[in-house]
Amino acid sequence: MQNNIDVAGLLKSISVMIAALMGPSTEVVVHDMENAEIIHIENGHITERQVGDLEDANTINLLSQSAEQNNTLIGYLSTAKSNKPLKSSTLFIKDLDGKLKYTLCVNQDISAFKSAMDLLTHLTSTFTYEVTDVQPGGETIKQITTKLIMEEIFKAKPFSMDSKEAKLKIIQQLDDKGVFDVKDAVPKVCELLSISQATLYNYQRELRVRKEKESTRK
Repeated sequence: MQNNIDVAGLLKSISVMIAALMGPSTEVVVHDMENAEIIHIENGHITERQVGDLEDANTINLLSQSAEQNNTLIGYLSTAKSNKPLKSSTLFIKDLDGKLKYTLCVNQDISAFKSAMDLLTHLTSTFTYEVTDVQPGGETIKQITTKLIMEEIFKAKPFSMDSKEAKLKIIQQLDDKGVFDVKDAVPKVCELLSISQATLYNYQRELRVRKEKESTRK
């Protein structure tokens, strides 16, 4: 990034504008990715965070890996500590060498919208990415698959991503959506979950055994 541009200051100004436009149900947060720290936040009551808070290592690692292939992630489902459903979008700001420096994240609290789904369907909808189709915007299958994986990982929060059970749950959800039928999905899932392919295959076998046992009980 050019030294004469105050990127952090610019992102803070953009955050103020977005929050003023969208209202108190939308949180806008700027992360300094080098320090894994929140340097600005609007409407922090939504996720109960404030300036100076450090993001957990798993989330930082996930965002950093996602930024390698994407400049933005739009409309994925995440969850606040209070279990509020959030419609989230992230902008990755990189330097000229492609290193991730900042993220600008917009988190919309859609819990109130969900209670009026019949009237506010458009506002409550989160984008669903079909792994068999390329989106009109030119997204590749790999990008769509990454978004599906991220969505399932963020759904798992606030559970620890170091937990085997959390990873098993994510793998089951991805399997149900057909993610593993997509070419190169396995190494991407392994990368984002920080597990080896051998571990992934072991987890899949364990899930199949569990499902078979549940079927015999019925």
